[in-house]
Amino acid sequence: MKKTLTAAIASLALLTAACGGDDGGGDQSKVADEMLEMADAEGIALEEDCVREVAAKLSDDDAAALLKSLGTDEEPDISADADALAEEMFGCIETDALVDQMMEQIGNQPGMDQDCVREVLDGLSTDDLSEIANSSGDMSSDVMGDLMNDIIPCMSAGG
Repeated sequence: MKKTLTAAIASLALLTAACGGDDGGGDQSKVADEMLEMADAEGIALEEDCVREVAAKLSDDDAAALLKSLGTDEEPDISADADALAEEMFGCIETDALVDQMMEQIGNQPGMDQDCVREVLDGLSTDDLSEIANSSGDMSSDVMGDLMNDIIPCMSAGG
């Protein structure tokens, strides 16, 4: 799997890992705007309504801390339960668009059976995507190893 795709998903995971909390407001809306903008810049399609619903669950303190940390290398100072919404945010990824993007990066390489690759990628669940992102491209992780094992048969010997 291309490192750029993994990096894009990992960027989304890092962004969403800062989520947690109660009802939404002005900062929550700004967080949603930033999430959508950053995902778009990384080529990750998100369902806007879903992102806004998840961001609305941020506490005021978590939303403010997240906004303060955006564009910096500093980790936001957020509540202990802030990670809970990261999994939910992965449910906002438009899976078909992500599979199409992955097909462009993986399936169009010389020697790849595109139908085979599409079948493998279509089989990825939201949980798989989350695990891939959390693996940070670590090829020794189980999910990355499984993905590579599933894609290897899609390569032709002469490719």
